[in-house]
Amino acid sequence: MPLHALFNEAPTQFADDFTFRVRTGMVANGRPMALENIRFTTGDPEVAEAISGNFGGSPSEWETKTEETLEILSDHPSVDIILDSIKSEYVLWGRGNQPIRSCDGIQQGDEAKSDCVCSQQHNDLTEWKAAAKAGTACQPTVKLTFRLAANPDLGRGRFQSSSWGMAMGDPAWKKDKMGEGETWQPPITDLETQLQEMGGTAMANLAIVPVAYTTKAGRNVSYSKPVLTITGPAPADG
Repeated sequence: MPLHALFNEAPTQFADDFTFRVRTGMVANGRPMALENIRFTTGDPEVAEAISGNFGGSPSEWETKTEETLEILSDHPSVDIILDSIKSEYVLWGRGNQPIRSCDGIQQGDEAKSDCVCSQQHNDLTEWKAAAKAGTACQPTVKLTFRLAANPDLGRGRFQSSSWGMAMGDPAWKKDKMGEGETWQPPITDLETQLQEMGGTAMANLAIVPVAYTTKAGRNVSYSKPVLTITGPAPADG
């Protein structure tokens, strides 16, 4: 699937009326760390208590520059949600977490629709990923907004990921070769289309999925990845 198919011509705009955030990692001792279970953050003590009641864990304060001063390390590796928007793009981030440019693999997101710098500077995806990791090329940014299926009255939540696997999906050949407990992730563009076909709202599941394998050279590799699955239509009153 072409890289530029990741984007809509008119990306969904995101409101600021969020009451919590879902996260799949955290920073420990100055280093990013993947988690086995979903982590929630919020600035509302009542929301934190409600989330804790549904998903386990205890609200506690954590060091942050945002208003989401409370975190809950849940007991659940996945969360059922009522998904209402998906937005995805490639962004080169600068100081202060401010975007320098964004692209879709073919064109930049400026008014002139300039040619994509990343595709011109890098010969293949491996080279592009390495440059993105070094902070010199755009990296994927996938954003979701939703409500919790277990407690939709808590308001809207959001999730953001820079996972290449979530943005581009698993290789097509892997779909029929998944092991027990594995979940195949389609490209985010497929999920965008599926969400639109379901009227812009759908039931979904957001999960942290462990991945482990041994390379041909005998090296053991293990990590976790976020996986989004649309599971069915949203309730009529959702």
